[in-house]
Parts: sequence; structure tokens; C-alpha cells
Amino acid sequence: MNYSQDASVSVSAHEPAQYLQKQLESLLQHLGWSYIALWTFNPQTRNLGWKGGHFRVNSTAVNSHGDTEVWSKELFNSTYNSSTFPRGRGSVGRAFDERRNVWLTRPSVVQSAGSKELSQFLSHARIERNTCMIILRLY
Repeated sequence: MNYSQDASVSVSAHEPAQYLQKQLESLLQHLGWSYIALWTFNPQTRNLGWKGGHFRVNSTAVNSHGDTEVWSKELFNSTYNSSTFPRGRGSVGRAFDERRNVWLTRPSVVQSAGSKELSQFLSHARIERNTCMIILRLY
């Protein structure tokens, strides 16, 4: 898969959600990242809501007791699926509000998560860098 800046993506009308998930997973693998998430703006609620994403199943973290926890797709999806961001809240809302990419490193990643649940996920998953990129049109 080639990821050029001007490439357009055609989504199948039959299974757009599955197609999007596969594209996000492919991009994640291509970039070598731990996770990827896509948020879209909902004009009715005026919030950014979860559209899709992927977390590497093999990613592990050590909890405060020294036990290894495997963060499953289900936990990642439930944490992110229940999250929304108003403009300016968290790194996602900030990137959207300022119309610019936001690049964070630890400890700012956890501090700028925007919610307690996301902070906990990012902390336990030991996410060290976070990038929020603005894509104004996706098609």
C-alpha cells in the first residue's frame, strides 16, 4: 500500500466500516505504531467522535503490581468508542480546534488525553508519543 499525501481513498458502499478498519490497520503496520484512531466531527453534538481505529494485540504493559497486562482490541475499542471531544479538549480536540497537527511526548501524552479513561489507557499501554493529524476531507 502506498501512502502519499494526495492519494484519495474510495470506500466500498457495502462495507465502509470494515474497509476503514482494514485501512487503519494497514497504516498502523506500515508506520510501526502501537495504535491508530480516527475521529470525526459531529455537527449535531459539536464534538469529535470515534470513527475507527486499531491497537496492536501484541502490545503489552506492566501494571503497578508488576503484572503484565495484554491490552486487547476489545478494551481499546471500548475505551475509545465511548470517548468524545469538544473543540479544544485533549490533544484530539486541540488539534481540531487549532486546525494543526499536535505532536506530544511523555508525560504530555497522558496529561493531554482529554479523559480519565484515555489517560489510563495511554499510561498502562506505555504510549510514549502521540500524533494528532488533521484531515479535513476523507474520500
